[in-house]
Amino acid sequence: MKSTLSNCALSKTISRFAVLSFLLLAPPLSQAAPVVDSVVKLIASDADTNQFFGSSVAIDNGTAAVGAPDLGHGSVYTFTGGVTNWTQTQKLVNPAPNGAPDAFGASIALQNDVLVVGQPNGNPNTDASGQAFVYRLIGGTWVLQQVLSETNPPFPVSGFGTSVSVSGDTIAVGNPQDPTGPGSGSVSIYTNNGTTWNLQAKVTAPAGTLSAFFGNAVAVYKNTLLVGAIEFGISGAAFVFTRTGTTWTLQQILTPTTHTGAGVGSSVALEGDTAVVGAPGEPTNGVAGGAAFIFHRTGGTFILQ
Repeated sequence: MKSTLSNCALSKTISRFAVLSFLLLAPPLSQAAPVVDSVVKLIASDADTNQFFGSSVAIDNGTAAVGAPDLGHGSVYTFTGGVTNWTQTQKLVNPAPNGAPDAFGASIALQNDVLVVGQPNGNPNTDASGQAFVYRLIGGTWVLQQVLSETNPPFPVSGFGTSVSVSGDTIAVGNPQDPTGPGSGSVSIYTNNGTTWNLQAKVTAPAGTLSAFFGNAVAVYKNTLLVGAIEFGISGAAFVFTRTGTTWTLQQILTPTTHTGAGVGSSVALEGDTAVVGAPGEPTNGVAGGAAFIFHRTGGTFILQ
């Protein structure tokens, strides 16, 4: 029978795989502190306990999306605004709840008129291993366009939709618990032909990454894919792939620290030739305060800055 996450495990999953907060270090005394013009606190119109509102967030062009993958089926709230005037415009709920804690909204990606929502917990009554829902903004309303799921899900493992990313006509969906490749974990790549999203490739964890949670975080930008694997080695890592035609090839493994339990790859971000890799367990000032590593690509290679 297909396994699902208990309430306790779901809470841990949300905590582990949702977007991780970055600690902003105060500037040196010689510099003036930045001035914050305004602070806006977004809350759900139907706020409730154990909602986990804010577990995942995304923003683009004046639209913000906030995930609330609660202990029920989960939901995603959209807001529009500018400097201060933010208004809730819509609440998206799981269009096909499976009767178990789905974790709909555990991951979110947003670009222009495309919103991708991950639901990593599978259906105990089918072979589904999680799903990702693609919405289009049509006439000011987010409309479900397509549901992405694995063609041959690795029953009975959940995890597809733990992480999602979108760039132009490419969507990446991570499944860190996929056991089908030479390692543990995978990322499914979908491309749009104008009307539908089709599976282009399945990037599997390389050999030697057993139980590495490859795919717990993903970021795609044009023809570059950045994949987090928090359990790779002793400190975690981020894998860099590039696309030629429809083929994705491993180019580099980013391992900026050797500290045990650093959690490198817990979160990743990518834009142009700059990559950011989170490591919440990295020692800072003698304690495990966490860190974020910034890399810049020069001559095809990402170099730690």
